Amino acid sequence: VAAANGTLLTAGSHASFQYLKNPVIHEINPSYGAASGGTSVQIKGPELDDWPDVESYLSCRFGNSTLTRVVSNGIDGITCISPPLHEAMLMSNQAQVSIYAHHGDVYLSSSHQRFDYVNPIEVRSLAPTSGPFSGNTEIFVDANIGVVETDDLVCLFGTEIAKVKVRNKDIICISPPITDYSQAKKVLVRLGVKGALNVSSPGQMFIYYNSPSLHSLHPSYGFFEGGEEVLITGSNFRNDVGFTCSFGNVTAPQNVLV
Repeated sequence: VAAANGTLLTAGSHASFQYLKNPVIHEINPSYGAASGGTSVQIKGPELDDWPDVESYLSCRFGNSTLTRVVSNGIDGITCISPPLHEAMLMSNQAQVSIYAHHGDVYLSSSHQRFDYVNPIEVRSLAPTSGPFSGNTEIFVDANIGVVETDDLVCLFGTEIAKVKVRNKDIICISPPITDYSQAKKVLVRLGVKGALNVSSPGQMFIYYNSPSLHSLHPSYGFFEGGEEVLITGSNFRNDVGFTCSFGNVTAPQNVLV
């Protein structure tokens, strides 16, 4: 340590001073969050590994919001909680995420990637609206997803996260199996965003049921011209407009549950 005039005051010290690289934000995940705030956003950058005690020293800012503290750090980044949209004071729903040090006095870095504030995803309808307890039913979902990319969607069956497929721009949820059942069960189906499950909607109801089982049919033969009435006995038959009989690949023209 030296005085202003260069005079040496002490030859050494047990204390040390560490120079740190200015962190660069490489990625934010998820890049979506609810307008109400509360999304855990991971901010990734290799230089962040070198910063000690990040919860006390670093802060985040979404757009023009007040500073939010870092809640945790990991191997390749830190985590902050997004503030509500109105606190970000934006001209649009997109916010740049920035990192500050020393309680906001020192600016460090901003993201090139934007954080999108999105409204709840509106699920308008499901087709079909029911499927077996064994799962694996393809459910076409009619929804208004706004700016959310289809690759970032997840399906929520109650609290369970399920797969989403996209086919010709159609959103398809794959129902997961249910093992703890004894009778038909209703489950709320919603769409969410990966890593930001608070972006969801009230959803639509999907009914799980026991798979039907065929025991016998009478008569077991008929004319090539068709037209015979065939009595089919079994269990777990449902009085549903989607419940039909098929002979090979041909659907019967009429079905009556007796």
